[in-house]
Amino acid sequence: MTTALIAGILLIAGVLFFKSRVVPSFSVTATDIPAIINQLRLTGTDESFADIGFLPPGSADRGADVHIQYSIDKGLLGFDWVLIVPRNIADEEKVIAFAATLGHRLEKQEMNNVRYLRMTGDHLAELGTKIILDLYQIPPDAKLDMTAQGFAWGSSKAPSPGAAGKPPESYDV
Repeated sequence: MTTALIAGILLIAGVLFFKSRVVPSFSVTATDIPAIINQLRLTGTDESFADIGFLPPGSADRGADVHIQYSIDKGLLGFDWVLIVPRNIADEEKVIAFAATLGHRLEKQEMNNVRYLRMTGDHLAELGTKIILDLYQIPPDAKLDMTAQGFAWGSSKAPSPGAAGKPPESYDV
């Protein structure tokens, strides 16, 4: 009986340890981006992030997925185009040019041997939303995968992500 009890305790401890290390995943839409940014701003700290991934139309391979990220670094909230997945690397110049047509400048940066493009300041939601909706032609109500770390989302502390399918009231977040 003692062996079974110890095994049970170890199993529960293992499950709790594993659950505490898993980054939460959520289903969102492009129109949720202003609310996501707002929650990052209100409840996030340095190293908090939201990674939003999707597969562009006509792509069948999960290796062709695109990822945009919003993160807080040194107290500044920003948009990141992380150059780690093949599609983001391949579309780097296309995204730089698209951002420029919107009047935005993406700065090349590197951290932990990972290159990325970053923009801080105003209109963060506009850039990410327009990349998804206009550049990649993803419908506004399409479900996107979001992993979130270090901020409240999908809990009683966060506003309901029920804005799906509705156009953002303001991109100025």
